[in-house]
Amino acid sequence: MHLSHVAQVVTEGFLGHLDVALIEVAGVTADGALIPSSSACNNNTWLELADRVILEVNSWQPAELDGMHDIYYGTALPPGSHADPDPAAV
Repeated sequence: MHLSHVAQVVTEGFLGHLDVALIEVAGVTADGALIPSSSACNNNTWLELADRVILEVNSWQPAELDGMHDIYYGTALPPGSHADPDPAAV
């Protein structure tokens, strides 16, 4: 499975419940915001679904990564998917 498909499969529940997510970050700001590392990928999904989150601060990743990511969140699932809230689309 390609990495770009994993978040949707997890969101739809096909891989079971997500108990713990390990999220790599470059740092945490003074106000508690996370600075994503170079591996931000599906972090939004893991942060939303996991019961518990472990943050791993990777000091090899520069804090200057702050603001460098173009992370869009809120894309809809494909029509007719298992978790589609519109029953008419199934």
